[in-house]
Amino acid sequence: MTEYELGKQEIGIIKRILGGALELKTILREWSPFHKLVDSELDQLMKILVSIEGEISDLKGKLADYGIKIEKKVLLKDYLMDKIIITTSKGISKILEKQGISKKKIMTINSPLTLEDFKEMNIKITEANKGNFERQIKKNWDLIRQVIDDNKEEMIFFVEDKNNNANQLIKKRLEEYFKEMNRKLDNISATEIKKE
Repeated sequence: MTEYELGKQEIGIIKRILGGALELKTILREWSPFHKLVDSELDQLMKILVSIEGEISDLKGKLADYGIKIEKKVLLKDYLMDKIIITTSKGISKILEKQGISKKKIMTINSPLTLEDFKEMNIKITEANKGNFERQIKKNWDLIRQVIDDNKEEMIFFVEDKNNNANQLIKKRLEEYFKEMNRKLDNISATEIKKE
């Protein structure tokens, strides 16, 4: 029998899943005994379910690295259909579109969000081309801010590819910004999307 040791990230995800389940249990009691919901309550329920699904998807992606195969019973795309998705891959964008998700719901950022991160990618920046990079960075951030402003109540997901350095740099900057804006950025494993 093979033994596996879960790391802090996996344990943290499991705790967040259990936290979401506990939140569901709490609100279920609040809606007793008739369990009739108005629009806002139904939206609250869906947000919790989507958040839990995102965490489960992330956990499945991490467990897959151990060689553990988990049968999918629920299609991730069904939960993402009306959500905002940020990806760093045009390939992932095309997969999402083929799954029926609207282009308007998909935002592709395929370049770093700071000059420091461009340098981290070993991209040479000179005085002659610095302006081009700064304009690209500004364009990306303007788009990100617009998406957040236009979707104040929507959950926003980031497609994570932990084997891609650029993806991880963009994720780091987005998480910092979302924290400043008091918004939650949920993660989805690129591996899971490719399997859909």
